[in-house]
Amino acid sequence: MISILGSKSNGGTYILKINLKESLSLSFGGFLGGKSILLPQGNYLYIGSALKQKGSSSLAYRLVRHASRANGIPHLIQSKLVRFFNDHKMSLSAIKAPVKKTLHWNIDYLLERPEAEIIGVIILRSTIPMESQWSNILHREKEIEIIEKGLGANDTPSETHLLMLRSSNKWWKDLPLRLSQLSDEPISHIE
Repeated sequence: MISILGSKSNGGTYILKINLKESLSLSFGGFLGGKSILLPQGNYLYIGSALKQKGSSSLAYRLVRHASRANGIPHLIQSKLVRFFNDHKMSLSAIKAPVKKTLHWNIDYLLERPEAEIIGVIILRSTIPMESQWSNILHREKEIEIIEKGLGANDTPSETHLLMLRSSNKWWKDLPLRLSQLSDEPISHIE
């Protein structure tokens, strides 16, 4: 499922829903000095943003990059993302998956694994970063569990942007409506 909220901006904030097919122990690059973190099988959410209007820091490029893997085998959702961004004229015409993806953000280390699959995306098109507000909302939800404080939030060390989700699909499908109350923007669902 891809849900989109907001304006005509080519930048914005997003949440990835990631299914981890089996438990694994993973180091997230230099996070906590390379400490290995146990990730139980299940669903995870990652909150991120890409606020530039074009190029490698645009929303379209960032999400297509997230759905890529260095071995060339993309996440199944990647082709849906490309179609979606082209349909919404989000400056993807000159953008394609990176030829050689290097691991940069904490989330890259999880998304690179074959056990991890992006299964949904929520997008707010905006020039205003909403990562902190969305993170604060999610941290208060009883369905959310923090695996390791600070994980996925290098730019905002007091926050955590990679979270375990312990809930039903209904909770996920209702999330865009709850988030839209922060900005009064219309919602579209793509499934």
